[in-house]
Amino acid sequence: MRINSIRTRITLILVTICVIVVLVLGSIWLFTTRETLKDHIYETNLQEAHFISNYIVQYIGNVTSDIELTASDRETINSILEYNESTLAFMANNLLKNTENADLVAITDEKGKLLYVTKPTNITDVLIYEWFNETIKRNKTYISPIFYSFTAKDYVFAVSSPVYESGKTIGIVNAVIKPGDLQESILGQQVIATSDIIVIDETGRVIIHSNESFIRERANLSSYLPFREVLKGKSDVVEYRNSWDQQPRYAAYAPIKNIGWGVVISTPTSIIYRPLEYQTLLIFATLVFSFLLSFVMGNYASKRISEPIIELSNSLKSVAKGDYSVRVKDAGDDEIGELARISNKMLDEIKARDQKIMAEKERSELFLDLMSHDISNHNQAILGFIEMAMLEENAGELKQLLQNALGSVNTSNQLITNVKKLRDIQNSRLDIKKMDLNDIIETVLNRELKNAGKDVTVEYGHVPNRYVRGCELLHVVFQNIIDNSIRYSGDKVTIWIDIDKDGGFYVVSIADDGKGIHDEVKQRLFYRMKKDELTIKGKGVGMYLSKMIMEQLEGDISVEDRIKGDYRSGTRFILKIPAFDQEQ
Repeated sequence: MRINSIRTRITLILVTICVIVVLVLGSIWLFTTRETLKDHIYETNLQEAHFISNYIVQYIGNVTSDIELTASDRETINSILEYNESTLAFMANNLLKNTENADLVAITDEKGKLLYVTKPTNITDVLIYEWFNETIKRNKTYISPIFYSFTAKDYVFAVSSPVYESGKTIGIVNAVIKPGDLQESILGQQVIATSDIIVIDETGRVIIHSNESFIRERANLSSYLPFREVLKGKSDVVEYRNSWDQQPRYAAYAPIKNIGWGVVISTPTSIIYRPLEYQTLLIFATLVFSFLLSFVMGNYASKRISEPIIELSNSLKSVAKGDYSVRVKDAGDDEIGELARISNKMLDEIKARDQKIMAEKERSELFLDLMSHDISNHNQAILGFIEMAMLEENAGELKQLLQNALGSVNTSNQLITNVKKLRDIQNSRLDIKKMDLNDIIETVLNRELKNAGKDVTVEYGHVPNRYVRGCELLHVVFQNIIDNSIRYSGDKVTIWIDIDKDGGFYVVSIADDGKGIHDEVKQRLFYRMKKDELTIKGKGVGMYLSKMIMEQLEGDISVEDRIKGDYRSGTRFILKIPAFDQEQ
């Protein structure tokens, strides 16, 4: 196949269309899937964040209730006042048993002396621990940030409640909980395999994280967007990129009420959008398959289409060399077959035209003979009669000679008049006469609407007695414009016709809401095109003829967009036709 052949172009067009369709549909599929995944992770992770937040509130609430109940127990108060170690041991171990995930329980006096602890320890006082100082300072139950416990030998957080006697703090009951135990408890309620569950305290330090090094290092994540927002008490889902592992992530976050902590469920986008990788591969495979299939089908279809066209092209090449006897094979009832029949008809018309040209040539030669031979003979006769008259002395004979010369002159004039009439008939000169615009428009509309074959709406005022200087060919101008408005539009078209008076002219506006005419086409619409430029579906010839008729009538025709600047909104033709003056 040649690169610039019709067959190659058809194949390339089919392949291009197929590829574009696959790419567009694939892009839409990827986009909708991505948005669906985003919406799903938004809704699911935010629900999980709130669930875990509520679970921790309930969990801490239960621990707090158990500790406060023990702290307010009379036996605890008396055992601290009396330093009854056996009773303190009983109360502490009983609290440890009833408190979920508590690692140890400690009871101190108001000065920080360790009265009893459920695990062996060398520590005698707890003055160095924040939980003790903050509980004494606040004089109410306190939940501490994460810290390292030498007794628990791990990172823990503490829930501490003061013990009162007569409104005075006499000691503290403290339960220590390992974050890992709390994390296991949470995962036992709700497992999120693809996401990181992170719990931070009120300072932004990690309490729970799948990576234990964050807990050991007391990592502070408050500088990252979701953690910064959750510490403000906000709840939402955000996408952020400045994460500690340099991965873009979606994070859902919710505050833990009454504690000051926050829950963040962070999921890498690579995990969220993993299904898109499979879809992309599937789209690529579909694209390759579609390319191959469309190439094969396009090659087959283009062959079926191009063969009759190639035959037509070869036939026309023979015609171009002067062989008008060649005829194109009828290819069927489709457009190509119709083109073949039109070509054959055209060849018949060319042959008839050649015969007519020969006849016209003979007629022109006849005119030339008449002008050169007969008029020359008459002129010679006139000269002879004049010379004889100059020598003649007899008045009667002189008069006769002059009459003969005058007769020859009249004969020559008549011959010239007859030749001129023949020429005028061939040139089809226009017969200007008084015409009613309304009659012309209604006649053309009736004929065009009858043969329209589609839904055509015409808005026209039908105002009679608007007379112009016209001719029979003026119908052709209106017919060309209205026919184009109907033909080059969709299934429906609306045509607006308005008539105004402007000085000595009637201005007729014919607008439609069809496909419109591009600005580049407008510039050459009214000029006769070369043979190889007639590519505007016949508009060029009709508009050129209309232009010639309007010029013969001393009028004008122009074209513009129905809506200025938007040629796709339709076209407006404007005719300026000289009004008929009674004096004319």
